[in-house]
Amino acid sequence: MPNYDQPVSSGLEAAEAMRALAHATLNLVDKPEDTFSVLGDMLSITSSYVSVLDNLADAHERKIGDAHDDQDRDLVAGRELALAAAQSLRRASFQIADAYRHVDHATDMSAQIVWFPDAAAPVAEDQARPVGPTSTVARVRGTDGRASPAPPAPTPRSRTAAVPDGRSL
Repeated sequence: MPNYDQPVSSGLEAAEAMRALAHATLNLVDKPEDTFSVLGDMLSITSSYVSVLDNLADAHERKIGDAHDDQDRDLVAGRELALAAAQSLRRASFQIADAYRHVDHATDMSAQIVWFPDAAAPVAEDQARPVGPTSTVARVRGTDGRASPAPPAPTPRSRTAAVPDGRSL
């Protein structure tokens, strides 16, 4: 159950929920019709993520006068650390907001898909072109008239990578 005034416990619950979602989405390959719904949830999560980062930056900025470093209890060093943390959080917020725009675009594209899992027909290579930055539309045709292979897409980070606290996804 959401707790709107306990950021520490809410953060722990959100982290656990995202870990569960990461595992659950491994099964989307068997049920692609669920991708649109999950994308909608990811838009909401991403929007909230931006807000959380902004709120964390605000906390560092508004209480900068109370910040001391943890070794010498130095006020100047504490202020520098708080400011650096706030700036990094603002940059992260901006980048996550950019990710939101990409997820929103993916959601728009996914909304136009109707999945027919039992009616899988072969698709000609020229009809299965991706749309976007990795598009193969402009591929060069060889002497035999066939399209040359598209360059490989970048591979995502391993799903078994460790999260910051040392636990794996």
